[in-house]
Amino acid sequence: MTSIIVLVTLLTILFTSFRISQATSRTVTFHVPSMVDKHEQWMSRFSRVYHDELEKQMRRDVFKKNLKFVENFNEKANKSYKLSVNAFADWTSEEFLAMHTGLKNITRKSPSKVVDATMSSRSWDVSDVVVESKDWRSEGAVTPVKYQGQCGNASFLTAKTNVKISFKLK
Repeated sequence: MTSIIVLVTLLTILFTSFRISQATSRTVTFHVPSMVDKHEQWMSRFSRVYHDELEKQMRRDVFKKNLKFVENFNEKANKSYKLSVNAFADWTSEEFLAMHTGLKNITRKSPSKVVDATMSSRSWDVSDVVVESKDWRSEGAVTPVKYQGQCGNASFLTAKTNVKISFKLK
C-alpha cells in the first residue's frame, strides 16, 4: 500500500514537472501587423470603402506614406505632443489642401510652397516659450475636435469656441 502511494506521488510530481517545463519552454510570438493589416484596421475604424482594388491599392500607398510620416515624427522625443492617423490618412497633401483649406489652384505649385507662403507660423518653434500645457477639453471648456466637412463655417466655429473658453475662464 505504501509503495502504491509513493508511486502515485512520484508519478504526480513527474507529470506536474513535465507540464511546468512544457509551459515555460514555449516561446510566445507576437504578430506584428503588416501595412496591409494596419490599413485594414484603419479602414474599419473610419468606415472607409473603396470603389475597386486599384483605388484601394493607391490609397494604401498614400496611407503608408502618411503613417511613416506620423511614426517618424513621433520617434523624435523633442516634442510635447504626438501625431496619429485620422480620417484623412489616405489623402494626399494636395487633396487635403484643396478640400479643406479653401486654397485654390494648388496643383500649379507644390503644396509646401502654398503652405509656406500662407501659413509661415506653422514652422514657429515656441517650445522654449511654453512652460506647461493646457488641455481645455479636460477643463470642460471645449469638446474634442470634430470633422466639420466642407461646411464653410470655420470662422463661426472659431468664434463659438472662443466664447465658450471666455465663459469658462470667468
